[in-house]
Amino acid sequence: MTLSQLYPGDKVLDPRSNIVFTVAGPSPYGEGILMITDKVIAVGAMDAPEPDSPIENFRITGNSDYMASNLHQWLNSDQTNWFTKAHAYDTPPSEEYLSIRPTLYDPIGHNAYDKKPGFLCRFHKDFLNRICKSSIPCADPSDSTVKQYEALFFCPSAAELGLRTGTAPEGEELPLFRDFRMRYTAPSEECMTESEWFPAYFRTHRMFWYWLRTPNPKSPGFMAYSHFTNPFSYKFACSPWLGIRPMVSLQGDTPVSEATNAFGVHRFEETEVRA
Repeated sequence: MTLSQLYPGDKVLDPRSNIVFTVAGPSPYGEGILMITDKVIAVGAMDAPEPDSPIENFRITGNSDYMASNLHQWLNSDQTNWFTKAHAYDTPPSEEYLSIRPTLYDPIGHNAYDKKPGFLCRFHKDFLNRICKSSIPCADPSDSTVKQYEALFFCPSAAELGLRTGTAPEGEELPLFRDFRMRYTAPSEECMTESEWFPAYFRTHRMFWYWLRTPNPKSPGFMAYSHFTNPFSYKFACSPWLGIRPMVSLQGDTPVSEATNAFGVHRFEETEVRA
C-alpha cells in the first residue's frame, strides 16, 4: 500500500522519529502528498529578538518574516550546529536573546533551541529521501505581497487552515481542514518531555496553540497562531510558549502498512530510495 492511497485525515507513524503524521491532501506546492504532524511536536519561538535591527519592533519581538526566521532554518536543517545568520541582524534562539523581551512566563523557561540538532536529524535517510521540495507561498510582512520559497518542512499558513486574517492568502484551504475540528490538536508526549515550559494547562490531553507562517499585516514582529478557542490570534515572534506543528510533502509511492494499530494509525515502511 502507498501513501497516495490514503485519504485526508488518515494517520501514519514514522517509527524512527516516533512522529505521527496526518494526510492533508495532494500537495498544491509541487509533487507528493502533503502531511502535517498529528500533534504539536515542540514548543519554541518563531524568531529571537534582533537588538540591532533597523526595524524597532524586531529588536524586542523578533522577525515576522517567516523565511528569515529561526524556526524555518531549524525545521530544514540536518546539522547539529544548524544556526547561520539569515541576514545581517539575525540572532539565534538562545536564552540570551529570548530573554530580551520579559514576560509573565519567563520564570517557566524560554525553550531555547539554538543548541538542539536541526529537526531533520530526527529522521532516517529513507524518510528524508522521500521528501519532496515544496514551493510555498509566504507573505512579506512589509507589504503583504506573496512570494514563493522552497522548503522541506514548514509551518502551515492561515489560509491553508481555512482562516482569513487580512493578509494576502498564502495558499488555499487544504482538504483536511475543510473540517474545522482538524485544526485542533494537543502536545505529543515527546513535546511535553522536552519543554522547559510546563504550566498546568500544558498537557497531552488538552488542546494547544501552534505557530502559523502568516505575519500580522499591521504589527511588525507579530505572527499568527492557531488557537483552540478563537480560530486564530497573533503573538510576538519571540514568544517561547507556542507550539510547532510542521507540514511536509512526501512522495505518493511511499510504502505504508495496510494494517493499522489499535489507534487506527498506519506505519511508514522503510525502503531505500534515491534522493
